[in-house]
Amino acid sequence: MSQLPLSPGNQHTGETRGSSLFFLAQITIDGQTVPVTAEELHGDERARAWQKIADSSARFAAYQNKTDREPPVIRLTPRSAQASCPG
Repeated sequence: MSQLPLSPGNQHTGETRGSSLFFLAQITIDGQTVPVTAEELHGDERARAWQKIADSSARFAAYQNKTDREPPVIRLTPRSAQASCPG
C-alpha cells in the first residue's frame, strides 16, 4: 500500500479517531474513482512511511530539509463502494 500526501482539494470529513485525524475521500487513479479512508500517520509508522516517500521522490526529501515543520503523511485505505464520500 502506498502512502501519499493527500491533495488539499479532496472533499472530506474532518473527524478524529483517537489522536489521529482521518478523512473520507475519493481519489481517481487511471480514470477510476476509488473511495478511501485517509488517516494521518504518527511516530515510528510515519517515520517508516516518510523514508519510503523520500527514497522514491527527491523532491519530497528535499522539502523536508527546507522546512522546520513535520509534513503530514497520509495513509489511503480503499473502503467499500457503499460508503459514500460526503460532499
